[in-house]
Amino acid sequence: MEKPLIQLNTYPAPTGLADRVVSELRLRERRRERNRAMTFIMISLASLAALVPAFENVKSAAAQSGFARYASLAFSDWSAVVGIWKLFAITLAETAPVFALAISAAVLLAFVWSAAQASRYVKAMRLSFN
Repeated sequence: MEKPLIQLNTYPAPTGLADRVVSELRLRERRRERNRAMTFIMISLASLAALVPAFENVKSAAAQSGFARYASLAFSDWSAVVGIWKLFAITLAETAPVFALAISAAVLLAFVWSAAQASRYVKAMRLSFN
């Protein structure tokens, strides 16, 4: 067996080093969870605030394209709609404000996702204090 080229001196670890390392790791973990929770709370508040203009945009786009009038026909004169249901369905599909609906669905999805993530990190943050 060969002798190693470098002889390392080993020293015992200072007392309490493991406890300090673990407490520092827990502190950083709590800080990270708090930052993530605050980030997702801010995203959910911003997307919640964006929901109002998004739905107003859907409402105005539906009124502008005539979708609202065609859709109200289904509730006011159902017998006429049943007679020409294929033409009625095509007309509704053509006048639907698809882009405005897609934007409002994306904003709604962002709100639901960020609220779920925020509640997840708030729960984790509360559990880490115990």
